[in-house]
Amino acid sequence: CILDERFGSYCPTTCGVADFLSNYQTSVDKDLQNLEGILYQVENKTSEARELVKAIQISYNPDEPSKPNNIESATKNSKRMMEEIMK
Repeated sequence: CILDERFGSYCPTTCGVADFLSNYQTSVDKDLQNLEGILYQVENKTSEARELVKAIQISYNPDEPSKPNNIESATKNSKRMMEEIMK
């Protein structure tokens, strides 16, 4: 590797790639795995919210008087469905 002032302490080819891999790859991999886990959780929560909205829409009838347990019932049904899907 021929060092050149323009590139700082290492050349941008072999030395730079080797330096990056030895210093940063492990932490970058961990960060990416954490980010992937967070996105997976968000995806699951989004699916759960969609199912809850569907259950509420299905059970809602504007002509009927309001039932206080409607939302709780829909929430429980949605959670039950999501648990079944996750199995």
